[in-house]
Amino acid sequence: MSRDILSIVLPRLVATVMSLGLAIWALNGFMAHTASATVRMLAKAIEDGGQPKLDVLDQLHENDTSDRILARCDSTDLRALAAVRLREIDLAYVTADPARADRAGAAAEGAIRKALSCGPLDGNLWLRLASLQTARFGPSPEALEFLRLSHWIAPSEGWILRARVDFASRLLGAGLKSTESELRSDIRTLVSFDSNGNIADMFVTAPEAARAIYREWIQLLPEERKRSLARALERRGVDLTAP
Repeated sequence: MSRDILSIVLPRLVATVMSLGLAIWALNGFMAHTASATVRMLAKAIEDGGQPKLDVLDQLHENDTSDRILARCDSTDLRALAAVRLREIDLAYVTADPARADRAGAAAEGAIRKALSCGPLDGNLWLRLASLQTARFGPSPEALEFLRLSHWIAPSEGWILRARVDFASRLLGAGLKSTESELRSDIRTLVSFDSNGNIADMFVTAPEAARAIYREWIQLLPEERKRSLARALERRGVDLTAP
């Protein structure tokens, strides 16, 4: 009799356990999708110029949204999470909240490092990690190595190149010359292939140490290109021939 009961109960028990497992799996999938949608929505709002509310950002810390993103190798979600955390750092400084800035900085670094462990050939993320590390701890050898990796992985992508030249120029202006060779190469690429307007805007905001490198490469340009760039600089109040 007991065997008859077992033959009835056991299949039902197995079916129940399997159903429960599938339900948990489905719930985890739903929660992961919800976390992804939340972070992507915030990142898109930031990209469009919006400012996320601090209480919304607090919820990312308080619930497991960030943990669910970090548990998966979805590079889009990880980049979105990093973007949200980087904006939170800006907001923390605006509201004079150094504790929040430190917490957001650590969270942003964690998201960027996770994204790079999943997809290391992202020159923009290496640059972001270099600038974040420098902002938090100063220009450490590790941060400068991240900058070099960005240079070698993405040597000519315009929007990354301009951001990297700006960052490395400020380091050079502060007297740090250990990445000058990469900066010289980047400025050569910028001067050779970017638009006159972009080059002129970069030149105007560059420290004098970086301007000297711009001048060297500009002098090697074809004459017509050099003249048109000189005109773009003149419109911004810069005389290229002046020392």
